[in-house]
Amino acid sequence: PVLIPENVDFNLNTSIKKIKYNGIDVNNVNGNVNMKEEVASLNNMTMQTMGGTVGLKGSYNTKDHNKPGIDFGYNLKDIDIQTLAKNFVSIDKLAPIAKYTKGKISSNLDMKSSLTKNLEPIYSSLTGGGDLFTNMVTISGFEPFTKLSEELKISKLANQTIKDVKAKFKFTDGKVVLSPFNVMMSGID
Repeated sequence: PVLIPENVDFNLNTSIKKIKYNGIDVNNVNGNVNMKEEVASLNNMTMQTMGGTVGLKGSYNTKDHNKPGIDFGYNLKDIDIQTLAKNFVSIDKLAPIAKYTKGKISSNLDMKSSLTKNLEPIYSSLTGGGDLFTNMVTISGFEPFTKLSEELKISKLANQTIKDVKAKFKFTDGKVVLSPFNVMMSGID
């Protein structure tokens, strides 16, 4: 693993008006980066991007040189779903429905994990959880909904408007566990 030197005491307060990161416009970046006692930390990092606000916090701890750890969290507010899916391949892979969805999401996440020497998460050590919220999203052109609509002969299933989604998730035994939540699709609960 990349180790944070034990003799470094570094503190950087950041205020950046505008940057472009991986093709994404990011504005008003503010926060603190700190390295001390073999730990690198992000503190109160905020930025405007993808139509909303992103808050980041976390640390990378290398005090145990053979098993570093991370402690990470985010707070997303009113992020545009299509922009998110377009710019992050992992979103498209984990939730392919996202590119057919219009609307904004808000989400919180807190997680901790030990890492392998290759900086990969040790899934059995992963703890934490979060939530996902949206006031309203519309889904159109998503093939599973289109096929379901055709097979059931219920045309309004093909395109959906879903309101007031409130979902919670947690990490358990190396897996993401989604708590049950209700949605209304075409008037069906």
